[in-house]
Amino acid sequence: MSKKATEFQKKEMSKMYRGKEIFKPLNTGWIDGSVACVCEWVANIFFYRKGDTAIMIDAGYLLCQAAFVMPVAVACYKTDGDLKKLRGDTAYLNRVLDANIEGYRAIRDAGHTILPKEDADFEGERYRKTCLRFFKLMCATSLGKLCAADHAMNAIDEMSALNRDLKKFFDENGAAYPTWRALEAEAGRYLQ
Repeated sequence: MSKKATEFQKKEMSKMYRGKEIFKPLNTGWIDGSVACVCEWVANIFFYRKGDTAIMIDAGYLLCQAAFVMPVAVACYKTDGDLKKLRGDTAYLNRVLDANIEGYRAIRDAGHTILPKEDADFEGERYRKTCLRFFKLMCATSLGKLCAADHAMNAIDEMSALNRDLKKFFDENGAAYPTWRALEAEAGRYLQ
C-alpha cells in the first residue's frame, strides 16, 4: 500500500468509520502453514507462501462483503470452479442468494450496518432481482471465472478460514443460517 493510501486510511477512513463497527477483521496471525493474516486499519491483508517465499498478497474483507462472497465461493466449489455448470439453474442461484441474505440478516441483527448502503434493503424484491441477474450473468459468461472462480479455487485456505470465522460470528450472535449450511455441505472437499 502506498504512503498516500495509508495516510488516507489513517486520517479519513478512521474518522468516517470510527465507532460504527462495520469492519470486522479476522484475527492477525497464521491461518495455517501457508496463509497468514495481518490487520491494517480497516482491511485484512493475507500473505500466501510456498516454502519460505511469499507468492501472493491479497486484501481482505468487510463483514458484509464476506457474507456476499462466501456463498458464491461455495458455488464455485460445488462446480469445481466452472460456474457455467450452473447456467440456467435458477433454483440453486436463489439458494446462493438466500445464503447471502441469511448472512446479511445475521450482521444486521448483531447491530452492524449493512454496506454498501444500496444493500440495506437486502430482503426486498429489488435486491433479489439485481443479485439474481448478476449471478445468472456470472454463470452464463466468463465473468464468473474472472470475478469469483479463479480467486475461490486459488484461495481455498482463505475461503475456509473466512467461512469458519463467519459461522463463528453467526453462532455467537444466535443467527439461523440453514441455507448457508446446506450449501456448505455441497462444497465437498474444498472447505475445511
